Amino acid sequence: EEPLKTRPDVSHHFILHSEEQHGIKLYLSAHFAPLRGLTKQRRSDFLVHEIARPKIQEDPVPKKELAVLTSRDETVLSLESHESRTKRLKSGVEALMQVGSIPQDKKEALELFVANAFPPHVPEVPKTFSIHVQKKEEDSEGIDLTTKGGRSEFFKTIKTWFSKDLFAEYNPETDESPERIQLSYATDVPDKRKWSGQTDYVRFVCFKENLTTTQAVREIAKMCRVKAKDISFAGSKDKRGVTTQFMTIHKTMPARLAKVNKKPSNYSTLKVGSFSWAKKPFTLGELWGNRFTMVLRKVEIQGDINDEESFRIPTEAEIEERVEALKTKGFINYFGMQRFGTYRTPTYQVGVEYLKGNLWDALKLILLSRSDTDPQYKELIDKCLDESSYGDTLQRIHRKKYQEEATILGSLARNPSDHLGAFNSISASIRSMYFHSYQSFIWNCMVTKRIETYGTNPVVGDLVYAEGSDQHTRSKEARVEHITADTIDKYTIFDVILPLPGTDVQYPSNDVNEQAFMNLMQEDGITIEHFKKVHKDYQLYGGYRNMLIQPEDMEFELTQYTDFKIPLVLNDMEVAQKKSLCVQPPVDEAHPEKCALVISFSLPSSCYATMFNRELLHMSSVQNWEELNEKNPKKKMETDKTTSGE
Repeated sequence: EEPLKTRPDVSHHFILHSEEQHGIKLYLSAHFAPLRGLTKQRRSDFLVHEIARPKIQEDPVPKKELAVLTSRDETVLSLESHESRTKRLKSGVEALMQVGSIPQDKKEALELFVANAFPPHVPEVPKTFSIHVQKKEEDSEGIDLTTKGGRSEFFKTIKTWFSKDLFAEYNPETDESPERIQLSYATDVPDKRKWSGQTDYVRFVCFKENLTTTQAVREIAKMCRVKAKDISFAGSKDKRGVTTQFMTIHKTMPARLAKVNKKPSNYSTLKVGSFSWAKKPFTLGELWGNRFTMVLRKVEIQGDINDEESFRIPTEAEIEERVEALKTKGFINYFGMQRFGTYRTPTYQVGVEYLKGNLWDALKLILLSRSDTDPQYKELIDKCLDESSYGDTLQRIHRKKYQEEATILGSLARNPSDHLGAFNSISASIRSMYFHSYQSFIWNCMVTKRIETYGTNPVVGDLVYAEGSDQHTRSKEARVEHITADTIDKYTIFDVILPLPGTDVQYPSNDVNEQAFMNLMQEDGITIEHFKKVHKDYQLYGGYRNMLIQPEDMEFELTQYTDFKIPLVLNDMEVAQKKSLCVQPPVDEAHPEKCALVISFSLPSSCYATMFNRELLHMSSVQNWEELNEKNPKKKMETDKTTSGE
């Protein structure tokens, strides 16, 4: 076994802090030459499918369920047959005609309106149907809608025949319109009191591109006219890429959800489908993991380790050797760089200042974190901090671009001395991130120390989950135990876990013990007592995380291409539309031949594909990004113009 290797990290232009500054130092294989490639040159070069936890209680051989948008048919959860519905609607129209004294020449329009409450919808049919309220003639049938009792009888008829389909509303006479009763579709008027589904929740698959999960939830809630809190999901997905995930919605039928699919796709895409009933909503963390399909373009391998200019196209055997190493050895389960932000200030430094009670320093770090990326903002914020001109600065910055900063400035403008109030004005999820990223930083440093000290085999004193313990539960409910001389043969390195420091975790009993964790935190002036002071607000219990991860179901293909605008993989929408991959243009001066690596793999939840990619390439994610951007200055401009539908 060759020794573990730390490769020097180059970071100087684009991201101002390196992997090594965040504890990310080691590779598991020492002999591989660096491999580089463009990731996410197109959004469609990065596909993510969520994997639900196996339903052990329902299947003796539990299987992981992949989130795939296979159907957008909103009729799959219909509660009655087509024949039964047709018969009911016909009888209901007859009852309305009689009770409402509706003229016979309006019958055809009423029948068409009622039938259009169900798919397939005819767009030409009006969304409302008005019944004019007139005093009933003495010799006519029906009821007098001008009286309150008569209208109550009419509404009772609507409820009897169309309680789930139509909504009736009385509109008194105005200068603009006569007295009338207006019918509209129930899917356009949400009313959960009338819910009659098999369960209280509908599960669906959400397909999105160029949207965060939070943005997608807000858009779905807006289109369905429900609150965002009525929609639940198991994991947050990034904006950059094409992602598919499970969600649940409370008391909302697919017919209303399907309105999301009618929204035009411009710079982002949002679709829903694959509907089914669910007994309960999803909760955060309630997933096994994710299936990734990644395209690395312009793949090159360094031919001579001593010559930085000796990059060439790799052979299939060279890629296969790396894939086999990942299958057997796995990779170090570091928290990726995105956990710590990509701006001047690592997010955990804000958490450190807050924990030490330096609230003003924490606020300044947030306000200054992006100042190096925008000269105009830097000038404004420097002047603001010198002159305490919070209100004036708030009026001059781009509030949508600098949301957290604007929130802080607004709070300080109202009360300049209330630093705690200014910090608490930020959303709870963002505030928690500052503390959790510090726990992640400590974990990264300690897993490096553990591997440097003991290598990649279990040793006495390591922590593992106790037999039968739920690995997905919170730390205070997880059961862990130490490896002993009697039990060491039962475990592999993939069973070994390390704690994230917190108020309710156990630590290894070897040299990577609690004191080793505390010594590292002390370098930042932090003790566990600081955690306890803010525990009530941010629940810094700590947690456990596997040291190494073995990717599952790995597949790869080396392919040639000439035009980066042509996709090399198909997403769910393209598969559903029965599209096929386009033929690449012939090789010429305008389209030189390039090499791409298409690789698919599955990782458990909370594992970073960037760290898998780092071990595969054997190059720092920061270094690979910078070197390729220095050689391809137009990369960002090109990728911003591409979408998966091009």
